[in-house]
Amino acid sequence: MSVRLRLFRSVLAGLGLSVLGAFGVVALAARPAAAAIDPFYLSLYSDGVQSYDRGDYPTAARWLQLACFGLLDEPKSLGGCLARLAAAQGQSGDGDGFRESFRRLTEVEAGFSGYTQADLPVAVRSAFEAQAAARVPEELLVASPAFARLRSQKDAAKVEALPPKARREELQKRLAADPKNPTWRILLGRLEVTEGKPALALAAAQGALALAPGEPRAICLRGLAQARLGACAEALADLSGCAETIQFATPAAARLGCLVDRKSWAEARAFVAGLPQALLDDRDLSRLVRQLPQDDGAAPPSAPSTAASPPAAKPQSPEPPPPVPPGRPATLEPTAKERENFGKVRGFLGPEAPNRELKRARELVKPIADAHPDWRDAQLLMAEAAYRNSRWAEAASYFRRAGDPGDDHPELLFYFAVSLFESGDRQSAATILKRSLPNLQPSPFIDEYTRKILREEGS
Repeated sequence: MSVRLRLFRSVLAGLGLSVLGAFGVVALAARPAAAAIDPFYLSLYSDGVQSYDRGDYPTAARWLQLACFGLLDEPKSLGGCLARLAAAQGQSGDGDGFRESFRRLTEVEAGFSGYTQADLPVAVRSAFEAQAAARVPEELLVASPAFARLRSQKDAAKVEALPPKARREELQKRLAADPKNPTWRILLGRLEVTEGKPALALAAAQGALALAPGEPRAICLRGLAQARLGACAEALADLSGCAETIQFATPAAARLGCLVDRKSWAEARAFVAGLPQALLDDRDLSRLVRQLPQDDGAAPPSAPSTAASPPAAKPQSPEPPPPVPPGRPATLEPTAKERENFGKVRGFLGPEAPNRELKRARELVKPIADAHPDWRDAQLLMAEAAYRNSRWAEAASYFRRAGDPGDDHPELLFYFAVSLFESGDRQSAATILKRSLPNLQPSPFIDEYTRKILREEGS
């Protein structure tokens, strides 16, 4: 049986006869090999690509699954379509769909080099390969020469999923056992970034590049570290060609932050225009986007002033704001150690952070916030850490010390509202919650608190 016929039958099984009948796809089996691609399938493919680029992965998967049918006579195009389809399925959490698309892709690759010769953007290829390393059994990866190299990425993904302390210990073991493998240095450098040590991250990147000149992941890491160190000219030279800047929020924010710092407005707007919506929803990125002017001759808009439009009325606090430690001037600059600890806290406040890391975050940032009451970012970070530890009155107190988070920080407004509600100030909680809702992505958790807070208010 030919590779083409096997692919056709597997796609038939994957989509179901009812869908195929609706689109008349069965006729494709008899189409001459030299026939041009039907514009109908090209339009489906275009819709799938646009949905993928917007970050709407379930919709992208639906369009691409249909579009790949029309490409059965074009192995290179089919390889690219299947890779995009698999990436969309993986991003939307469809592991079974991903593995089935991967299996079809291995057939296209074996018969026509349809994957290795596919015209795919670097970001899409990287996303697909990262998913393959995480989702495909090792024996299937090594069975295909084109994908055997992903075996090391599979090991790397397991290491990177470890908590920070265990990850560092495992990386040190890996480096000792395999010092010439650049992957472990890159992962160590990423950990250093997470823990607020950009100088060590830069050293790790340079060590990886000494072992593997031109390694894309190491170049991205070097750019990220340089951005954190304030060396934006050098950072942009690396980050402008880094596919990770359109895949992940941290490198994207580093690149955009440097463009804003250098007032490279046209380049910044072009970069933002190519980002998927899922990244643009990130708090740090959205803050940077709002600093962009409308044209090159305009000054960037200033940050919204809470004095210009009065914030919601502040209620009487059930717990007074934490006092400023006596004998220490509020204007004293943070020490190097305090800044290092401040940088670590964000790494402990990840969405899936265990309780021990949440507690560690509060322990690290509280003395910094108390010692520097005029450092607004420290007050907000402490407020968030207290919220994540369900210390409601404490969180509300630090939010008040920081001042109104502003409508451009809807997540912080939501945290503030919940903290006020849980500590007894329900009227103010409702006022602040209403300001946050227009800019928040709905979720069951947010919906539940919205009903509770607004029901209490009688809205």
